[in-house]
Amino acid sequence: MAHIRKSKNKALFNALVAGFSGSLGGLTIKQYKDKIVLTTKAAPKRRKKPTAGQAEKRSLFQEAVFYAQQVKRDPKRAAAYARKLKGKRNVFQAAVSAYLRTGGKGVI
Repeated sequence: MAHIRKSKNKALFNALVAGFSGSLGGLTIKQYKDKIVLTTKAAPKRRKKPTAGQAEKRSLFQEAVFYAQQVKRDPKRAAAYARKLKGKRNVFQAAVSAYLRTGGKGVI
C-alpha cells in the first residue's frame, strides 16, 4: 500500500484523482476523508486448504463480526460499548475485539 507523502506534487496529484475512486490498470485508488490511498492488485488466492487452526480462527472471526453487527443494531448494547471507546475506535471494532478477547463467550 502506498501513501502519498506531503510534497509540492501533492496538489497536482489531488487534482488528478479528485473524486475518483476505483481501479485504474493495476492500481486501486481509495479516498478516506482527507487521505488518498493507492494499492496494487491483490495477490491471487491460495489453493491450499487452510489448516485446522486457521479454519478455527476464521470461524471465530466470522462469529465476532456477526456479534458486532448485532451489537450495532441494539441501541442499549451499542451505547454500552460507546461508553468504553478510546481513541478513533468505533462500536463495531470494540465489539469484535471484545468477542475475540473472550474467545467467543460473549460480552456486555
